[in-house]
Order: sequence, then structure tokens, then C-alpha cells
Amino acid sequence: MRPIEILKRHFGYSAFRLEQEAVIEHILCKKDALVLMPTGGGKSLCYQIPAMIFDGITVVVSPLISLMKDQVDALTTNGISAAYLNSSLSDAEYRDVIRRMKMRELKLIYIAPERLMAGGFIQFLKTLDISFFAIDESHCISQWGHDFRPEYLQLAAVRKHFPRVPVAALTASADVVTRKDIVEKLNIREARQFISSFNRPNIHYFIEQKSDPYALLSAYVRRHKDDSGIVYALSRKSVEDLAERLRSDGFSALPYHAGLDKAARNNHQEQFIRDEVKIIIATIAFGMGIDKSNVRYVIHYDLPKNIESYYQETGRAGRDGLRSEAILYYSGGDVFKLKRFAEVEGNPEQTRIMLSKLNKMVDFCESMTCRRRYLLNYFGEDFPEYCGSCNVCLSSYERIDGTAIARKAISAVVQVGERFGIGYLIDILRGSKGERISAAHKGLKAYGAGSETSTENWRGYFRELIRQGYLRQEGDKYPVLKLTDKGRKILDGKEVMTLIRPVERREASKTAEDSYERGLFEELRRIRARLAQEANLPAYIILSDSTLIELAKYLPQNMGELRLVSGFGEVKIERYGSLFLKTVQEYCKKRGLQSLIHLKSPKRQRSKKYDKPPTESIGGKPGKDDTKEISLKMYKDGKKVEEIAKERGLIPDTIMGHLAFYIPQGIIRVEELMQPEKIPAISKVVKIHGVDSLGAIKRELGDSYSYGEIKAVINYLGGEG
Repeated sequence: MRPIEILKRHFGYSAFRLEQEAVIEHILCKKDALVLMPTGGGKSLCYQIPAMIFDGITVVVSPLISLMKDQVDALTTNGISAAYLNSSLSDAEYRDVIRRMKMRELKLIYIAPERLMAGGFIQFLKTLDISFFAIDESHCISQWGHDFRPEYLQLAAVRKHFPRVPVAALTASADVVTRKDIVEKLNIREARQFISSFNRPNIHYFIEQKSDPYALLSAYVRRHKDDSGIVYALSRKSVEDLAERLRSDGFSALPYHAGLDKAARNNHQEQFIRDEVKIIIATIAFGMGIDKSNVRYVIHYDLPKNIESYYQETGRAGRDGLRSEAILYYSGGDVFKLKRFAEVEGNPEQTRIMLSKLNKMVDFCESMTCRRRYLLNYFGEDFPEYCGSCNVCLSSYERIDGTAIARKAISAVVQVGERFGIGYLIDILRGSKGERISAAHKGLKAYGAGSETSTENWRGYFRELIRQGYLRQEGDKYPVLKLTDKGRKILDGKEVMTLIRPVERREASKTAEDSYERGLFEELRRIRARLAQEANLPAYIILSDSTLIELAKYLPQNMGELRLVSGFGEVKIERYGSLFLKTVQEYCKKRGLQSLIHLKSPKRQRSKKYDKPPTESIGGKPGKDDTKEISLKMYKDGKKVEEIAKERGLIPDTIMGHLAFYIPQGIIRVEELMQPEKIPAISKVVKIHGVDSLGAIKRELGDSYSYGEIKAVINYLGGEG
């Protein structure tokens, strides 16, 4: 079976994403590869599909038990034989997996690195037909990576024991230094590197000053009470305190950190995965490693230690491609805590690299550059100045002479003896009547001198004064502000400064997913929840939120139309198709709604031979990378519609639509695409219903007529004028 056929049958998608197809073809040639794809970009398919094609077993090295279970559950639900070997199995279950491996009943086996290399297991693998090794989360092998795990270093022996078996190393985040380390440590120096775009366009990035963070957090989760979310905190105590406080305020939340016993940790994660708990509070250092696709937000309550960690953790939101948010509460106090953690005893070079990574994280938070642009530039990828979906791009800013503001702020620092932090100083400047302001300080000149400026703006001004070097922060738990030589020049009238301040925050533009039948979506979610409970599986493994939204948006009315919905492969059509289709049909019947499947754009799938279209459009207009031109070129080369569809991984109706585009231009005649006697019958019905009612036309004509033929006649009638 071809890769595209496996993708459609088992996973329900009609086209590959990013570099998936190129990676799969490379691995099928039994060559080593280093694969970098963003979290949620589909790395797993890069080894799961070759595993289905190879004769033997694919060994997948994975660092987390929860990740293995998630992957195996999803594969099994999609009709693929897979299993894992880890400490969660009983002795009987472990022996059964070994038996299935010996009997060639499995295509994929997931295993942790330490178990792979322990106690003769490698020797056992040598008695089997091993197709290739997939090293997931491969950045863990590098000391310069953000999540170094010493047990991964043992994997260097894989090439020694299996010199002719290809190795694919996969990761979501690795800079140039880490990439070099991965291929050297795994001894795959000749591996081809596939680096996909790191952009996750569905994730919206926001950084907010850490002013009363619990108030920010509780207000946010209250607005998103029906959504699943992850909140990362710096310490186990913070995790426990946050989870307890949220629960006491009526929120569905549980803690997750390495200090919990294994049973509790697994139980909490399982409840989160199954949507029984909406919010999981986790330590930043302890990765969750889950494939839960419907996480709608990730909040960093504390600062991550580097951009790689931040990128990977935010990537746990929106794995289904739907709009999601990544919010970081930033405080300079967190920086000082993390600087201690960055120091590696006896290794000054690694300490230097870790501190450099932390400084980049701080610069990311404090810069006024588009958040997305900064992230992508960090990984060596270009991006325009404006993304329209981060707090910088969604705010209007103006440059102002900030000398007078700076003088007020710096004077306040001096008047309180350089012994207080930002929050207290803002209270002084705004003339707070709070009890924590001492009577002596209420008599200062600075007291109330900045009452006309909001707390949020004052916080931004103080941050800018620190960033530009007029003030500095000292201290750990309770950082205080100190005056610098540069700041003293402001007080002495020897220097002026410019401040950038936000004018307003705009809303992000609506996305296509905002338009769907929400009542139907909720009904479909209830059905999915019931099926998941019966199957003892997480709901998103049955069908993802994005699949349910497509159902609620395009309203398919028969099995043929259901097959056009992403996520419905043949296995899931067989298992769940009738139930979900019936629900959509009944919903539409009650409300007089019709199928809108004709509005769904087919996902483009390049043909290997025709993946570079001409620079000039055949129709006379310049066209870049036009999928219709590819189909036309293949058609003019003598291929039939069915052949083009098969080679491109599309359905014949889509190819017919491509070719019908050229009928009005005289490049193709309508009679070439169908039996001529069909044209009058289609024309008659089109003139009754109009060209926009494709579904109604199809229903009246019946199954003897295809959507592609109807589109061809519509274009033909348009060409007649």
C-alpha cells in the first residue's frame, strides 16, 4: 500500500503536511534522517507510515510512559498493530508483547531507552526482523539541548549492533548546536536533515506582566471554563498551591509533578486526557509528553528556562490545528531564580550556554518585536514583522519622550532608599491608600506623583527603564530596584529617554473555524464522550475537535461526503461513520439545512513528477504553485482523470473540478470530461437551482452524476455567457 493510501485509510487525511512525504520516502529508501517538526506538526506519521510498509518491526524509542500509551491507543484505534514495553505492564502483559513480537503480529513497538539497552534486550531484537529505529524526542541525547537525559547516551550503541538498519531521529525543537550533537551522538553523521517550518499559525502568543498572577489566571480560566488547559509553574510547591487554590475557587484542576507518587501522577494525567479534569498544573521541568489534541491554552505562570522549552510546552496547545493561546506571565524575579538553576557544577561551558539561553528567553519577553517573528528567528527561520496574533502585533504603540516619566520613577526609587520592588513603587506613585504603605512614605514627594498613569502602564515603564539600563533589579524572592549610573544622569538632567507605550489592544481576526453549527458540535461532542467512555479511551482519539468542527461546518449528508471530512479514514468510517452521519442528518433535517461539503477546499497533494508547476499560468494569468495547473499538465500528457487522482492522492471529483476550470477558456472541452448525453440533463437542473446549489443539484440528479461532472457543466454554461 502506498503512503498516501495508508494516510487516508488509517488516519483519515487526504494530504501530507510540511516535510512528511519527503521524510517517509527517504526512510523507505532505508536511509538515516534527522527530522525537526513543530509540536503537533505530525512527526509521528513520519515513522508510523513506513512501519506499515516495511516487513518487519519498527522500534520507537520514547522517554515517557504516558506518551507511549497515547501513541499506542491512537494507533490501535486506527487499526494498526502496536504495543509498548514499560514498567506499567504486568509480567503476563510483558510476556504477551514479547510473544506478539516473535510471532510478527506487531508493526511498532514503543520502548524507553534504558529498557532497550538493558539485560540482553538488544540481543533479543537481533533475532527479529527489525525494519528501523525511530528515536523520538532525540534532543534528549544532547547536553546542549533543553531536556538532556543521560540514559539517551546509551543509544549510540544502536548503530553498532544494527549497522544496516536505518535510524530516524525526531524532535520538535533543537538549535544548530543541538542538531550537530544529535547526529554525532547517534553516529548518523550522514543523515539527511529535514527541517520544517517552526511556525504554529493557530497558536496566539501573549506575554503579560506578572502583576497579581493568580487574579489573571483565575479570570482567564473562568472565561474558558469549557476548555482544556495546561498551566506550568516553576516549583512543586507552586503547582500544589495553584491546584488547591483553583479547586477551592470551584475550578476543575489537578497537580502534576515528579514529587507525586507514580499512581497519583498517572491518575491525574489520565483524568486530564479523558476530559474528566479541565486544567492540569505541572512543573516546567517535568514534561508531560502527551498527545492530547484539544488543549486550548497553555499558561506559563513562571518563566521557562529557555526558548526551546517554551516552544515545546506551548506546542502542547492546539495540536488539532484549531485556534489556541499561549500566555506567559513575566516577572524579572523569575529570572534570578532561574539563573541559579542554569549553573552546572564543574562545567563552565554548559553553564555559559544555559545562561545564554535564559538571556534569550528574557529578551523574548521584554522586546517589542512580534513574538512569532522572534521565536522563528531563534530557530533560524525568517518571518515578516507582523503576525496579527500576538500581543505586540495586536497592540498599537507610540514613541514618547519618557524623560519626565523616567524622572518620577527613578526619584521614587531613590526616595524609598532603593529597598523596594516594582509593585510597592507603583503604589507609591499612584498614591495608594493601602495599609502596606508606611506613613513615612505617604509623606514623600513621589507619593501620588504618578496617579494619572495606570498600574499596567507604570509596570511597563519600569520594565523599560530596567531594559534600557536606567534601573537594575537585585534580590531573589523579593527583587528590589537599584539606581544605575545611567539612571543618575536622568535625575541630573544630563540624559533624555524615549519610551514606547501601547495605545490599544485589538482583537485577533476571526478564523474559518468560528463559523459552524455550535449546537451540532456540542451534540457530536456528547456522542464522542460516550463512545470514548465505552472504549476506555480519551475522547480525542475517537475523533478530534477539528473533525467534529468540520462535521458541524460542512454538514455531510451521505457516506461519500463523510469521507471528505478530515480525520475520517476507512477504519473510523466503519466504526463510527453511521452514528455521526445520522446525527448530522437529523440535525439538518430539523432545521432545513443542506450539505455544504462543496465549499470544503480539497487539501493539495503534490505529484512527485509534477511538483513544480510552470511559472506562467496556462490560462493566461500568472500562477504560483497552482494545483489546477498540475492536474491540467498531467491531463495534457495523456493521463485519465482516475489516474491523475490516484497519483496525486485526491478524489476524481477534485481532479474534474481542476480541469473544469479551463472549460470557459477553451483549453478543455466539456465533452472530453463526460458522456455528452449527460450535459442536457445537468444543464436543465442547474438552470432550476442555480450554480451555487451544488448539493441540491446532485440530489435531484442522483448517483449517476458526479459532482465533478456538475462542476464541468456549470463552467461550460458560464462559458456560453
